[in-house]
Amino acid sequence: MSQERHHIDELFSERGKNDSNSTTLANTLDKDIQTVFNSPEKFVMELLQNADDATIGDHSEQSIDVTFHVAKEYLMFSHSGKHFDYDDVDAICDNAQQHLMAKKLNLNKTGYKGIGFKSVFVISECVYIISNQYCFRFDSQHWSHLSTSRKRYPWQIIPIWTDHWQLPGVFQLNNSNVNFIFQIKNGKIKTVSDAIDQLLYNPNAILFLRNIRHITININDRVQGIELRQSSIQHDEYLLYINQRIDSRWYMISKQQRISSYIHNQLQELRDHECPAKLKNATCVNIRFAIELDSNNQIKPLNNPNLFCYLPTQVHWNLPFLVNADFLLSADRMQLLSNIWNTYLFECIGQFHIESLQIMAYKEQYRDDILTLFTKELISSINQSLIKAYDQAIKTALNEIAFIPSHLKPSRLLKWRDAISDDVKFFNRFPNVDRSYQTDIASYSLKMPGKLNLEFTKTSLAYKIHEYAKQCLRLGCYEQLLTFLVPNYSNDYYLTRNYVEDQKFLLTIKNELVSSEDTFLSIDSDTQLQQFLSSLNANFIHPKLLYISGLESWLESMNVSTMTDSRLVNFIEEWISKQGSRLKDMMSKNYSISIIRLLSRVKTASIDSEPMQMLPLITKSGQLQQAKLCHLPSVLHPTFDLEKITGNKADIVDDTAYHPVVTNNKTLRSVLTRLHVKTDIQFFCDTFDKNSDTSKIDYFD
Repeated sequence: MSQERHHIDELFSERGKNDSNSTTLANTLDKDIQTVFNSPEKFVMELLQNADDATIGDHSEQSIDVTFHVAKEYLMFSHSGKHFDYDDVDAICDNAQQHLMAKKLNLNKTGYKGIGFKSVFVISECVYIISNQYCFRFDSQHWSHLSTSRKRYPWQIIPIWTDHWQLPGVFQLNNSNVNFIFQIKNGKIKTVSDAIDQLLYNPNAILFLRNIRHITININDRVQGIELRQSSIQHDEYLLYINQRIDSRWYMISKQQRISSYIHNQLQELRDHECPAKLKNATCVNIRFAIELDSNNQIKPLNNPNLFCYLPTQVHWNLPFLVNADFLLSADRMQLLSNIWNTYLFECIGQFHIESLQIMAYKEQYRDDILTLFTKELISSINQSLIKAYDQAIKTALNEIAFIPSHLKPSRLLKWRDAISDDVKFFNRFPNVDRSYQTDIASYSLKMPGKLNLEFTKTSLAYKIHEYAKQCLRLGCYEQLLTFLVPNYSNDYYLTRNYVEDQKFLLTIKNELVSSEDTFLSIDSDTQLQQFLSSLNANFIHPKLLYISGLESWLESMNVSTMTDSRLVNFIEEWISKQGSRLKDMMSKNYSISIIRLLSRVKTASIDSEPMQMLPLITKSGQLQQAKLCHLPSVLHPTFDLEKITGNKADIVDDTAYHPVVTNNKTLRSVLTRLHVKTDIQFFCDTFDKNSDTSKIDYFD
C-alpha cells in the first residue's frame, strides 16, 4: 500500500467515526455551505483562489494555468500549480484548516479561513481529487445508506480512496496538473456553465491574482481562453486577451505600505478569527490599482467598479479604477468587515490615490487624463467609518501632494487646493496679463477641469475687466481683449448688465477707459464733432474698435449707441446747466460755433428749453451774449431789422462767425429762432419804423 493511500485510509477511518460529534459537524457543514456559499457562482472564484495559492516553495509569483472543462454532467478543473502534499490533504479534509499554518502565516497567499473549497459542494455531491499519487473523492452517496435523521456523516471532509479505474471516463487527464472532477448536481449544469462563462464577460476578475495568467474554458467542446500578459514595452501595463484578441488594457500601479506600530499593536488585540496571523505578523501590505486604458492607451474611467481582495467582492464604490488590498472579508469573501484594519487600509488607499495621480501626472501619455481618476469624496454602501477614513486621508493628501499640471509648464505640478481651471481660456489667449495669477492656472489640456478646487469663469473675468483692460492697453493687445469679450458676453444678458456694463473698460477717442454710462458709438463719422463733445466730457468709443465683429450690438445692449438728437440736446443742456454762473467764462467762440453746428443737425428734438436759451452766441460786436438776449442779423430776415437801424450797437448775432459750419442761412435762422434769438422788438412808445430818427432813441427792448 502506498503512503498516499495509507494517509487517505487513516483520514477515512478517523473522520468516518460516527461519534457524538459527527452529526453536529455534518449539520454545521451543511449550514455553512448553504449560507456562506448560497450562490452557486461563488465556486468559480474559490477554485481560482485555491489554484492561485498553489505556488511551489516560497516564491510569491509563478505562472499558473487553469482549465475549466464541462462535459456531460461533469466539470473538470485543473491547474499547473503545486501538487497536494500531506498537509494539503489534511487541510482539505478539515472543516477550517485550523492546523494548517502555511496559508495562515503567508501574506502571499489569499486564503486563510479554510472553508473556501467547501463552496464546490453547492454544485456537486461527488468530488474527485487527483494529484500526483493521491486519488480520492468526497461522496455523499457513499454514506447515504448509513445516515438517518439522527445519525449523519460529515461526508464533505471524509476522503475515500479512489482507484483511477473508478474515475469518470469523461476527461483525458493531464497527470502533470492537479485535477478536480465534479459530478454536477441534477439541474445545475446550465448554472455551472453560465458561472464559468461569466469569466469571459468579466475577465478583469483575474487581474489581481498573483500567479494565474491563463484560463482555458471548454464547455461541451467549445474552447475559449483568457490570458493576462505583461506589456513588453511598458512593464506597468498589462493586456487581457480573450481568444487571442485583446479585450482590455490596464495600467497597474502598486505601493508597499509600511504598517505603523500603532496599527500593528491594535491588530494584536483582535482574535484569530477576526484577523489572521499573517496580518498580525506583517510589516508591510501591498495596495494595487488597476486603471483601464482604451485602444489608444488613454485612461478609461470605470463606473462604480468592484473592490478587490485579489478576487472581486460585492462591494461597489465610485472610484473610477480597480483597487486591490488585503481586506478582511466576511466568510463568503464578498463583504468588508468593519474593523481597525480595513479602516487603516482605506486611509492608505486615500493617500495612495493622490500619490498615484502624481506619478501618472509625470507621465506625458496620462497627464491630461488624471482628473478623470480623481475622486475627492467616496460614495458607497459600506460602513461610514471606512468612508470617513478615506475622505480624511484624501483631504490631508490634497494639502501635501501636487498632481495638477500647470499650463505654463505641464511637468510643473500644482496642488489641488491652489490649481485654477480657466474655464474661458482667458490666460491662454493673454499670457502676459496678470502673471501672478497665471502661475496657478491648470493645463488647458486637462479633461474634466470642473473637478478642480478653483475656477476662473466669465463671472470672475467680469470682476477684473477694468484691471485687465488697463493691462491690455499697456501691452498693446486691447483690441484682442474686446474681440475675446464679445463672443463670451454678447449673449449673456445677465452678466453684461449686472457685472460688465459698470466696469471702466471701453476705450474712447481720448484714449481713456470708461464705463458704458453716457458713452456713445459716434455721431455719424464726424470726428471733429466727437472730439468737441469729448471736450465737454462726452464719451465716444474709439472708432478703430467699431470694426470688431459683434461689438456694436453688444454695446447697444449696454445702452451704448449712436448719439440721437434727443440725447445730443440733453447732453448740451446738462453741460450748460452744470456750468451755472461760470458759463460765460467757460464758453469760447469755438465752443459756440461747434454747439451751433451740432444743433443744426438736430431734426427731431426740441432745443428751446431754458438752459438752451442761455447758450452764449457770438455777436457783431465780437462779444458773447445769451441767445435769448440776441437779435437776428439782417441777412437772416428778422421781422424787425434791428441791425439796419442800430448797426452793431445792439446784440446782433454774427452770422459770418457761423457760416463756416452752417452755410445755409435758412438752417442757421431756424436754429437761432429755436434758441429764442429775437426776430422782433416791443415798444414802450409810439410806433417806430425804419424812417424814425435813431438819434432820439433813449431805450429799446
